[in-house]
Amino acid sequence: MQFSDTAKLFLESVGRSQEVEHYLKRFQIDALNSAVFAVIVPDADTCQNETETLLFQLKSLLRLGLKPALLLSGTATDQFDRLNNKLQDQELTLANIGRLDFQLLIKNDVLLKKGLNNVIEQGVKRIHFLRRKGQIQKNKVALPTCAPFETVDTEDQALVDFGSSLLKENRDLHISVCSASNLLKEIFTIKGAGTLFRSHSKIRYSNSLSSEELHKITNLIQQSFGRPLVDVSMFNRITDYYIEEDEFSGAILLETTNFGKYLSKFAVGVDARGAGVAQDLWQRVCHDHKVLFWRSRRNNTIHRWYERIADGFQRLDTWNVYWKGAKIEQLPDLIKYAGSKPSDFVD
Repeated sequence: MQFSDTAKLFLESVGRSQEVEHYLKRFQIDALNSAVFAVIVPDADTCQNETETLLFQLKSLLRLGLKPALLLSGTATDQFDRLNNKLQDQELTLANIGRLDFQLLIKNDVLLKKGLNNVIEQGVKRIHFLRRKGQIQKNKVALPTCAPFETVDTEDQALVDFGSSLLKENRDLHISVCSASNLLKEIFTIKGAGTLFRSHSKIRYSNSLSSEELHKITNLIQQSFGRPLVDVSMFNRITDYYIEEDEFSGAILLETTNFGKYLSKFAVGVDARGAGVAQDLWQRVCHDHKVLFWRSRRNNTIHRWYERIADGFQRLDTWNVYWKGAKIEQLPDLIKYAGSKPSDFVD
């Protein structure tokens, strides 16, 4: 499905072109199985004070061939007629589901939940709550992800509990909270611009894999790095496998050395990026191993995250070598080990 150059240029202004292209193709394929791309649930403040921003975001989705459903609840329903008149020539589904206070409705969620369940039953998998405040906060700090029923700031707890109850009943849902101005960035970028509700990934550990699993992990690694492996002999050196269990969407592979575990591969599938799989894998590996080191090409865009999670790093000609938990006397050996290894990929 083609989309206008104007819409494409705008999307690329909020995210990298590769990310935008990937998500757009994915969502357009998903749209073939559902009349509605996503449910947008704005609060009353957004409807009243950010009307033009909201309409711009919705119309942008329409230009891309993605049809959102705008679900009004609580006091936001007072804006129904005004919004409906402005959108009368657009292919939007508006659902007026009652006039209870928005926050009260979440705490007594019968009507809102019924309205959402109606569209979920039609195949909708994405729900975006919009509010001027944007992300969920914990101790006044914005959260990129939120675990089910996590304790957050008091004014956000009802929304978290409500979203968690939806996720508990349907783990396939994608639920997030952001501001109207950040909706497209939340939808079309890996990093996002809101708070994603998500259950923690199930991480499985193994010291060996079956031939079928090796085939899956080879595909995962090659998709993640965008290049083919030179050969599969690299797996002979792997002593520890950490794998996202449900979808095989992420993995960390370790080698055992005399100075700690060498992180050979850290791979996350394209569709799982931004969903917290990488963080769950990393936390599990750090819990199990006190000394870790790894390398990354100097032009790798993820190096800023590596710099945050590492205790230190050394720049080499081609690679940056990172370490965590290593003793000072171990550094020369581990840097030499990581820096001298041949590439596992076809350049």
